Amino acid sequence: MENDTDCCSSLRERHPTSRTTARSSPSAVRSLSQEPRRGLPARLVHLSGETTGHLSTDQPEIPAATGRHLHPALAVGYGFTIHRDGQVITCGSDRLGLAEVFDAEATGALEGFKDVFIEFQTLAASHGNTKIRWVPGHAKIPGNEEADALAKAGYLKPVPAGALPILAYLHRAAKQRPKDAFKAWWEESAPDKYRALELSATTRCLPELSLSRSMLHHLLAARSRHGDFAEYHERFDHADARILCSCGQRKAPNHIFYCRKVLLRC
Repeated sequence: MENDTDCCSSLRERHPTSRTTARSSPSAVRSLSQEPRRGLPARLVHLSGETTGHLSTDQPEIPAATGRHLHPALAVGYGFTIHRDGQVITCGSDRLGLAEVFDAEATGALEGFKDVFIEFQTLAASHGNTKIRWVPGHAKIPGNEEADALAKAGYLKPVPAGALPILAYLHRAAKQRPKDAFKAWWEESAPDKYRALELSATTRCLPELSLSRSMLHHLLAARSRHGDFAEYHERFDHADARILCSCGQRKAPNHIFYCRKVLLRC
């Protein structure tokens, strides 16, 4: 047993995977001078001869309010107004081509920022702590209502020459046009019996398919008009068929949905 143990130990020592790299123990730090030097961030390094002024804690703000308006005739307009110290610096409005409401909001913000970009640079150079923040459109900020009024006036303007449709509008139009074409086809081609029941057609899975088999049976029978109905029995000359319900009303395809006995049973 001892010979086997010595043999395994000798094989383990000669195996290449048994060799481990010797780890050097970290030297103990006994004083601050032994700690590694850490470089300061570049923005905190001051050049020789450079004077550093005191930064002001005041943050002058230039509120920029933007608005957008969508007309039912797919006319999209935008408006913006820039305020400073309660006074209007500049404002503007215009109309886009075929676009979405979000595109008008983004365009209004872009045009407004173009007019005050130089002012932002001046503030950044003088104060060094200028922040640009996005304010929600429904917040009570100066010029918000004025920007909405400018947006409504913007969509009344003519479409700019050479305006191209926005990609988001093309995506929505590509999805909506097949739906409109299918709806128009159904309004022209729907059978009269479907129109009497005010049944609409769809290309999706109908929610009625989740009904129980008994309820779905009555619904499909009313839709196809093939069932225990007075009109069906009269068409095929069923002399022994009952064409009146037990409530006394004529068996119409939609009678089961309005029968007083069925309602009381439910």
